[in-house]
Amino acid sequence: RDRTLIRLLLEAGLRKGEARRLQFRHVDVEQSRLIILEGKGGKDRVIPIPADLVEQLVALAIRDGIHPDDHLWYATHTNQHGEPRIHRQRPIGEATFARWWRTCCERARVAYRNPHTCRHTFATRWLRDGGRMDTLAKALGHSSIRTTVDLYAHLATEDVAADLARVIAAKSGEANAGRE
Repeated sequence: RDRTLIRLLLEAGLRKGEARRLQFRHVDVEQSRLIILEGKGGKDRVIPIPADLVEQLVALAIRDGIHPDDHLWYATHTNQHGEPRIHRQRPIGEATFARWWRTCCERARVAYRNPHTCRHTFATRWLRDGGRMDTLAKALGHSSIRTTVDLYAHLATEDVAADLARVIAAKSGEANAGRE
């Protein structure tokens, strides 16, 4: 369960609040995408996600008995006997999400990182895999591409070198095509 939810954070670039409010009905199984309602600034957006991640989310829903209106990160409360009670109709609380995240980091033997790091990882991977800055800004829900460039374009010298190599290869291909 945790692996699927962490993968969702990494592959969708969700904000913590968006993740906490995400219900299973927001997973568009047919088109392999997430529908984010009322993200930051009250904006809605659609984020494409890999088909195999959708399959993992469907399997999670079946395994855990999650219905369309249930939250993927849901609330739990302990009763007077110390038994946990699951409330899938309510989103996980802020403090409970923080505990869940910290526990996941500890179990994975990863030094603690803020959950927002997943958003930065998503952005860096997007750009390194050849995604455009303007489409990344849309996927992240930014109203200005400047925000995306200033906060999420963590590219290294190697990334610039890789882009240069692609440009040179493209020019070389054009030159060779002109000779034929």
